[in-house]
Amino acid sequence: MFTTDSQIEANKERLEKLREELKDIQQINTLYLIYLGFVGIYFFDYTKKLITVFENQNVCAEIWFAISYSITLILLGISIYFFIRLLIPKYVAHDLLPKEVYNELRKEIEEWIEEENRSLDTLEETKLSYLETLEDAVDSNFQLYITKKGYAYKLILFAMLSIIPYILSILINTM
Repeated sequence: MFTTDSQIEANKERLEKLREELKDIQQINTLYLIYLGFVGIYFFDYTKKLITVFENQNVCAEIWFAISYSITLILLGISIYFFIRLLIPKYVAHDLLPKEVYNELRKEIEEWIEEENRSLDTLEETKLSYLETLEDAVDSNFQLYITKKGYAYKLILFAMLSIIPYILSILINTM
């Protein structure tokens, strides 16, 4: 079926692909900062408008604007929470350096074989041990990728949802 060498190559490729996908998720940070800049510029006017709305006698408009302002703040706060979660650094597993595989890992296996008095192929055991290390790294990075992707999705979702009450309140107050 699969040889040890082909499994090692497949896991190396998957590890590299996951590392690239994790980098792609981090590109959302730039877009979100631009979004926050946009929201920040208009949010001051939004807050001023909230204050002036309460000076008017239109109770319905006051209540609607206060509710939409609160909903926008809550949704924006949730999106900022996921942005911070996305920014928190996590360990990304990497492939072992060749020196670690050829020298350290092989030496450990040779010592293990000698201690156990076994007649195993040192090269094959080294490959199997390296394969296990690669599979652990792929699994670790995949779990990290799923977590970060979930944060990115929720970040975008709540950022977009925070725009809706803002736009509705502006539209209603301009009519």
